[in-house]
Amino acid sequence: MKKLVVLILFVLLMGNFSYASIFGVKTLDDLPEGFNVEELCVDTDAGKDNPEYKRGYVQDINGLYWDQCVDGELVERTCQDGFVKDVYVTCKKGCYQGACVKYFNLQHSSILPITKLFSSFFVYSPPKKTNSKYYLQSYNLEKINEILYDIDQRLSRIEKQMK
Repeated sequence: MKKLVVLILFVLLMGNFSYASIFGVKTLDDLPEGFNVEELCVDTDAGKDNPEYKRGYVQDINGLYWDQCVDGELVERTCQDGFVKDVYVTCKKGCYQGACVKYFNLQHSSILPITKLFSSFFVYSPPKKTNSKYYLQSYNLEKINEILYDIDQRLSRIEKQMK
């Protein structure tokens, strides 16, 4: 059923896209009278709760535009009158890969300022099965954003299951 809905939306969108491309439609003034402009634009995260926490895209006759992070702010793409409109959203805990971060702040400077200087750190911990008093454990920080983003996604899934 889901595939059928996607196929129908695709056919409708491509029909409008083809019409727009052939006749050079770039603004509302270029459309014939009575044409439904809302059919010209599709927003994948429109109507969802808190769309800023989901990376989506918008497609209109001029192209496809993903939500993205610019200078720590989210550029949430939406449809307005059949065309893409950019809405700037300030994310409380940072922006990552086109969505606001829900649980963790992924800005290096706010997590560990030391990560700007070093790619790893060491922690002395009590031994498990050694004769020494402590052992040294190394942690690599080069992929900290990806790790925390993955944790954020897992917590989001758990939160959905609890509803």
